[in-house]
Amino acid sequence: MKKITILFLCLLHFFVAFGQEVTIGTGTATFRQPLSNWYGFERSAALYTAAEIGRTGYINEIAWSIGTIRPARPIKIYLKEVDATSLTATNWSTFIQGATLMYDGPFTPTVLGFNPIVFDESFPFLTPGKSLLVLVEANVGGSGNGDGIDGLRIAHSPSAAMHFTASSDSNAPTSNLASSSQRPNIRLTFGPRTSCFSPANPQAEFIGRTTTVRLSWTPRGDERVWEVYTIEQGQPEPTATTVGIRVEDIPMLLLENVEEEKYFKFYVRAVCQGEDGITTTKWVGPVAYSFFTPPMCADLDIEVEGVESSATDIYYLCGTEPITRRLKMDVVDIKMTDKYRIESIDYDPPFPFVGGSGISMTADDIWSNVINLGFDFCFYGKKFNKALVSTNGAVSFSIKNEVPGGMYRPNTFSAWQYSQSLPFIQNTDSFGPFVDAVFGVYQDLYPNTSPPDYSFNYQVLGNYPCRALVVNMYHMGLFNVPFNPNDIEGSTQTSQIILYEGTNIIDVYVKNRPVNLSHNSGNGLIGIQGRTTAQFQVPPGRNTGPWTTRNEAWRFIPDGESTVQFQWYKNGEPFSKSPIIDVVISEEVIYTAKAIYSGCEVDDFIVERTISFLREDFEIPTLTNIEVCGHANDPQGKVNIDLIPKKTLIIEAINTHNNSNINFDIEYYKDEELTIPMSDVIAVSGKEKIYVKVINRKTKCEKVSTFQAIRSKPIEVTTLNTIEACESYVLPELKEGEMYYDQPQGQGVSYQGGERYAIKGDSVLYIYQENEFNCWGQSEFKLTLYESITADVIADQRLLCQNFVLPELSTGNTYHTEPQGKGMELKAGTIIFEPTTLYIYAHNGGKEVFCSDESSFKIQFDDCPIPKGISPNGDGINDTFDLSDYGIAKIQIFNRNGVEVYSHGPGYTNQWEGQDKSGNKLPAATYYYILISHGKQRTGWVQLNY
Repeated sequence: MKKITILFLCLLHFFVAFGQEVTIGTGTATFRQPLSNWYGFERSAALYTAAEIGRTGYINEIAWSIGTIRPARPIKIYLKEVDATSLTATNWSTFIQGATLMYDGPFTPTVLGFNPIVFDESFPFLTPGKSLLVLVEANVGGSGNGDGIDGLRIAHSPSAAMHFTASSDSNAPTSNLASSSQRPNIRLTFGPRTSCFSPANPQAEFIGRTTTVRLSWTPRGDERVWEVYTIEQGQPEPTATTVGIRVEDIPMLLLENVEEEKYFKFYVRAVCQGEDGITTTKWVGPVAYSFFTPPMCADLDIEVEGVESSATDIYYLCGTEPITRRLKMDVVDIKMTDKYRIESIDYDPPFPFVGGSGISMTADDIWSNVINLGFDFCFYGKKFNKALVSTNGAVSFSIKNEVPGGMYRPNTFSAWQYSQSLPFIQNTDSFGPFVDAVFGVYQDLYPNTSPPDYSFNYQVLGNYPCRALVVNMYHMGLFNVPFNPNDIEGSTQTSQIILYEGTNIIDVYVKNRPVNLSHNSGNGLIGIQGRTTAQFQVPPGRNTGPWTTRNEAWRFIPDGESTVQFQWYKNGEPFSKSPIIDVVISEEVIYTAKAIYSGCEVDDFIVERTISFLREDFEIPTLTNIEVCGHANDPQGKVNIDLIPKKTLIIEAINTHNNSNINFDIEYYKDEELTIPMSDVIAVSGKEKIYVKVINRKTKCEKVSTFQAIRSKPIEVTTLNTIEACESYVLPELKEGEMYYDQPQGQGVSYQGGERYAIKGDSVLYIYQENEFNCWGQSEFKLTLYESITADVIADQRLLCQNFVLPELSTGNTYHTEPQGKGMELKAGTIIFEPTTLYIYAHNGGKEVFCSDESSFKIQFDDCPIPKGISPNGDGINDTFDLSDYGIAKIQIFNRNGVEVYSHGPGYTNQWEGQDKSGNKLPAATYYYILISHGKQRTGWVQLNY
C-alpha cells in the first residue's frame, strides 16, 4: 500500500527529487513566460505548493527548461513563502510585496534543457506546509517594445490558477496579472545555507553643500567587512576578481572631493571569513552619483568674515573669549514669471549630453512618462512640479489628469506637425506647437535615422535648492533624412533644455540644428509659450521656420517684479532684516538667513541657510612622560624614541578625561613657540621636553601641552669573565635583583648565586636584572665544564729475556717518566729496556683548567743467560753474538790482554760477528765482555770459533 501511495503522488504532482534537486512539471510543450521579451515588459507569478516541492530547506539555485536559445536579457527573480495553494488576480506590486529579490542581472541561456541561475545567497524555504511563489520580471528597467521575436521558449505543464502573467510595451504593466492555463516547469536546488549575504539598499548621498558623498548600504547578516568599487561612467564594471576599497565594521564610506560635472557609479559586496577561507558575494549595484551645481542656482550664500568658508555651515568657537564676526547674506534676485526676457549666452552646456542615470527614450513621436521634478517650477505665473518631455524636442507642463486643463497624455503620441509661429494656442494634441511648453529645438526628430550613439534622455540633477531638469537630444536624426557618417554633427540635432529650481530660469543650448526642407516645411522652433497668446518669448530669428544654427544658447529669465525680503534669525528668533550684520559671539549660537520671494500662485518661495557657531572644547590632562630604558651599549649613549604610538595614547587620554570621542591631530615641536617641528623619532641621551600641539580635527581648535622623553640610566649588572671548570661550577653570588639565565632577556632556566652548575660543554649564561619600569641590564659570560677522565691502568711488568713495548692508550692518556704529566712524554710503541716506573696521565680540558687522573706501573727485568760462544762460519747457527732481547745499552769486547777490540752503544742487538773495530776478522780465541743489559752491568767471556 505504501509503494502505491508514493507512485500516485509522483504521478499527481509531476515531480522527481534527485538528491537535493526538486523538479516540478514534466510537460514538453513550450511558451514564452517567464523569460521572454516578446513584449517590452513581461511579468510572471508562478505558484508551487508544499506537496509538490516535498521538502523544506535552503534554495540555492533555480532553473527553467529552455526550448529555444535567444540572446541575453535582463531579469529579476523574487521568491516568497505563501500560505495559498492557488492564486487570484492582482497587480504586480501586490505580488512582490514581502518577496525577496534573489537575482537581478542578465539571463543568458547556454544549452537546451534546464539552464540554472545560482543565487548569491540562500532563500530560506523552511516553513512546513508553505507554498513557493516564483516571480520573474523580464526587461526590468528597460523601455520601448519587445524584441519582435517569440523569444525564449520555456517548457510548461497544464495548471489551474497557479500562474498569472502580464505583458506590455513601452512601460511596465500596472493592471492585474491574468491567469494562464500553463505553468513553467521548474527545478529547485536545495543545499547548505549561504552565510555570507549581499548588502542591501546601496545609496549615494552628498553631505550638505560639500563634494563629499556618503556611500552606504545595509548588511543582511553578520557581515562586518565589505569592498566598495567606484568607477566613472563608461569604465568597465567590476568582476569577481576585482578588488575594491576595504571597509570594516561600519557599512559606510565617505568619498571626498568628488570631481564635479562627471557621472560615477559604485558597487559594494560583502567579504566573509569561513571555514573554507575568504568568500565574497556578488557585486551589488551600480548606484549612480554625481555632483553638479547648476549655474542659475537659487542658493543663498553667507560669508563669515575673518574665517575660512565652511562647506557644512558650521563654525567652531575656540577658547573662551568673545569674538566679533560680520555675516553677509547674498541672494539671487528672483523675479516673478508673469513675463520673461531673453539673453543670448555663450554656448557652454553645463551638463553632459549623455550619461548619469538619465532616462532614455527610444520611441518616435511620443510623450514621456510623468516626470516628478522634485521641486516647484514657476512658469507664466503657475506652479508645476511635474512635466512631460516630447521626443521631438519640447517640454510641457500641460499633463492630462495632472493639472487643470492638461492637454497631453503620458506615453502617447506627441505631435511633430506644425506650421504656426508663436504665439499660437492649439486646441488639440494632434498638432503643435504645444501650450505651457519649452521648445529647443522643436522639430520632427527620428531615432531610425540617427547614428548608433544617439540619445534622447532626461534627468533631474543637483541637490536642493539647486536642482535642474536636464533634457538632452544628442545626435538625433531628422525624419526620413539619413545621417551623414562623414558629418554626424552637421546632419543631426544636438541640443539641451534646462529648467532651474528656484530661479525658474530656462536655458536652451543648441550645438547643431539641421533642417529637412522636404518635410513639414523644415520647421524648427526655439522659445517658450504659456496658455495665452500673450505668454510667449522667442529669440530673434528662431520662431517657426527652416533656419539652421550651430553653437548658440538662449536664456529665458523671469522679468516680473522682485519681491525678495531678507530676515536673519538668532536661535530661531527674528534678529535683523539687513543683509549684513555684525555679531558678538560668546556662546554657542545658530543664525538663520532667509530670503523670501513671492511665489507663483499663493505660496512663497523661501530659500534659507543656517550657520551654527558651536563650541566643542576640550581639556588636555597632564601627559605622562615617555621613559625608555638606556643600555650600556646604546650608540653614543643615545636611544631612539618613537613618538608615533604616543599620539594614540594622548588622544585616548584626552577623550577619557573629557568623556568624549573626538578625532585629533597631534603635532610635536621642539620649542614653546611651536616654530621648530620635531620628527616622530628622536634620539635622546637624557631628558628632552616635547611640546605637543593638539588639533581638534573637526573644529580646528588647538591646545598645547608638554611631556618629557627620557632615557633612563642603564642598569649596571655584574660581569664575569670566561670560566672553565672540571665537572661542575658553583656560580658566584650576585647583587640583589640579579639572576643567572641560560637565555637572553631573563628567559629560559634561571639560577641563583651559590648554585652548582653542572651542564658539561660550552654554555653561555646571562646575568639579568629588570626594574619596576621594565628597564633591564644584562651581561653574559662563557662557562665551559669539562667531563671527568680516568687514566688507563697497566699492571707492573717483570720480563725475562725480552723488552717492553708501550701499548696504545685511550684518548687523553699519555705516558710520562714523572708524575702529573711531567718528565719525558713517551709515545705508544716506545721500547723500554731498562727497569723504570712510568706514569699514565689522563687530561681533559685546557691548559690552565682541566680534569685529570693518573696511574703508574713498574717495568723490571730478570737476568737472562748470555751465550758462551759464537761460530761465524755462515752456517746460520750462532753466527752472531745475539743479544736482541737483552735490552743492551752498551757492550765492550776485550781480548785476553784486556785490549778493547769492539764496542757498541744503545741499540745493540746482534751486530758483533767476530770483527774488530775496523771490521777485520778477529782470530779464534776467548774474549771478555762488559755490557749493560736491562740497566744492569754484566761481565763474562765468549768463545770465538770458526
